[in-house]
Order: sequence, then structure tokens, then C-alpha cells
Amino acid sequence: MSGRKIFMLSAALILMAVFVFLPTAANDIGNYYIYTENEYENENAEFAYAVENAYENANTETAYADSYQPAVTNTENAYKIENVENANNTENAYENINTESVYNTETVYENSDTESAYNAENVYEKATEIPPEPIVITISAAGDFTLGGDVQSQGEERFAAAYASHTPDWFLENVADIFENDDITVVNLEGTLTTADTRRANRSFLFRGQPSYTEILTEGGVDVVNIANNHHNDFLSQGKSDTISAVKNADIGYFGYDDEYYIEKHGVTFGFLGFTEWDYTAAEITERITAAKLKYDVVIVSFHWGIERQYTPTKTQTVLGHAAVDAGADLVIGSHTHVLGEVENYNGVNIVYSLGNFCYGGHGNPSDKNTMIFQQDFIIDEKGTAKISESRIIPCTISSLSWTNDFKPTPKPENSL
Repeated sequence: MSGRKIFMLSAALILMAVFVFLPTAANDIGNYYIYTENEYENENAEFAYAVENAYENANTETAYADSYQPAVTNTENAYKIENVENANNTENAYENINTESVYNTETVYENSDTESAYNAENVYEKATEIPPEPIVITISAAGDFTLGGDVQSQGEERFAAAYASHTPDWFLENVADIFENDDITVVNLEGTLTTADTRRANRSFLFRGQPSYTEILTEGGVDVVNIANNHHNDFLSQGKSDTISAVKNADIGYFGYDDEYYIEKHGVTFGFLGFTEWDYTAAEITERITAAKLKYDVVIVSFHWGIERQYTPTKTQTVLGHAAVDAGADLVIGSHTHVLGEVENYNGVNIVYSLGNFCYGGHGNPSDKNTMIFQQDFIIDEKGTAKISESRIIPCTISSLSWTNDFKPTPKPENSL
């Protein structure tokens, strides 16, 4: 084969190869190019994606970071706010505590001041408050009242003449202010107030007066009379009943023998008992007084005892007087001797052995005209209990005239005996 043919064949083969393989190569190249482009695009895409992702991630991270940052910031802010709130709350609480403390302190201070002021005011009020006056009950005791006189002499007529010449208040007008300003006035009614004429036999003196003479007692402020004496029976049973009726009708209390009497003053009861030394034993008297002390807050005992015109007490008087006090008597008063007797304070209780005469129609002109009003005070405490208090003697004479008996007892000038 010639060279030309070989060359032509070779050229043909090459062309064939070109034409055969060129499209493939072109395709491959195109494909490669496409691949490359795709790869490039992919790479670019990936890069872009990566970049975008990175950007997005970066942005996201940034956004996340940014979003986190506000969150953190918010958290921090929240924390700060919370802290601030806590701080505020703490401060507020502290302020509240301080305010409350201050308030409480102020309140305590104010309360303390108020209480102090209140206490001070109370102390001041108590210090300046005038204590109430204590309740004092005063008993006035006087001696023999013989309203009338002896029917066997001119005594009854003399007294009747004086009564007819004056009003009933005249007899006690010099002592009425004393009797009316005390709480209880008690006397010994020595005689009868009756119109009866049947009398005891073999008696040296028989005392009688009119029932209307009770006006002397009421006008003069006498409240209670003792009838236990040796002249109560001068006109026997009729004389006794008339006397009691006259006294009762005049609203005057009476006591003696089996009769007791009491008066209530400021819720305190004052009981009165009367005995004669010849009608009762010491045991009987003690029993009666003991029983009376269970009924009455204050017990006043009157004795008709002793020896006439004797100034000192007898042994019997002393024994009976002490027994009466031991049994519960709060005051013992005596009569019968017609002269003043001694006053003894026994275990804190006064025993007045004789009060003497007082408004006395039994004698026209006795040589001893001295008499007295004995006053005993009782203080009632806050529990309503009566306690023995002060006592005093008001010296008097049985007459306003020194040379005769006008039946008008009169206080002596002050400081005279």
C-alpha cells in the first residue's frame, strides 16, 4: 500500500475517531463542563449554601447570639429587675420594717407616753382626788328620864305644872341640837306613862307621868328608850302596858327585859338590850348578848345596876360589864345610881357605869345636878363593817337653874366639869 493510501487511511481513521469519539468527548467535555459547571455551581451553591448557611448560621448564630443576648440581657435584666425588685422589696421590706419599727416604736412610744400620761394622770388624779368622807354613826346616850314624878309627894304635880307652862320642846331645847345631829339617841325611861292608879305596895317612890309626855322625847330628838329599871312596874301590869303603848304610838323604840330593839343605819344594824342586875344572872346575860351578836352588827347593852348615890362601880357591876363585853357588846351604858359613874375602857369597849339623871322629875332639887351626854362613834368601812371609833363626853347639868330643878338639862360651858 502506498504511502498516500496509508496516509489517507490514517487520516480517515483519525477523522472517524474524531467524529466517533468527538461527540462523546464533547459530551464528556460538555458533561465535564456541565459537571464542572455543576460542580462549580454545586460548589458555588454549596459554597453559597455554606456561605449562606454560614451567613445564615452566622446570622442565625448572631441572631441567636443576638436573640440570646437579649435573652441573657433580658435574663440579666430580669435578674436585675428581680434583684432590683428584690432590692426594692428588700428596701421596701426594710423600709416597711423600719417604718413599722418606727411606727411601732412611735406607737410604743406614743402608747408608752399615753400610758405614762394616763398613769401619770391617774396617779395625779388619785393623788389629787379627795377621798370620800368615812361614814360615821354617832350614838348619844343620856341618863334617867323621869317624865312626871313621885305620886306620894308633890313631884308629879311639879312636873305637870312645868309641862302646862311650856310647850313640849322646851324641856330639851338646850340639848336638842345635840340629839338631832347624832344618829341615835338612847335614854333610860325611869318611870311610867299611865293613868293607872293601882300601884306596888311598900315603895318609897312611885313615878308616874301622862302618856302625852312622849312629846318631850319626840320634840327633843330621843329615838330609843330603855324600860328595864326598878320603876317600870310601879303601876303594875297596866302601867307597863300603857307606857309601852305610849312609846310605840309616838314612834319611839324601846327595849329591856325580853324586848330587843334595833335600828339600821347605812346598812348596819344596831341592836339594843336592857337588863337589871337583880333580875338576871351573868350566864343569862351572856347568853342573850351572844345570841344578839349573831343578829346585829353592833350590840349596845343597858344595865340598871349599882348603889344609889355611889360614884364607883360595885364588884357586881364590874363582873357584869366585863361579861357583856366578852360576849360581844360594843357599848355598855348604866343607870340607877342617880349620879355620874366611872367610864372604863375594857378590851377596846367603853363601859359607862352610870349616866346619872338627865330630864329628871323624881326630885325637886337634888344636891348633885351634874350629868352628861356620852357619845360613841362607829365608823363603817368599805366592807360595811362598823368599827368602834372615838368617844366623847358632853358635860351637862340636869337644870338650867342652879338653885332648883326646872327639868331642863343644859350643857355646861365649854371646858367646865
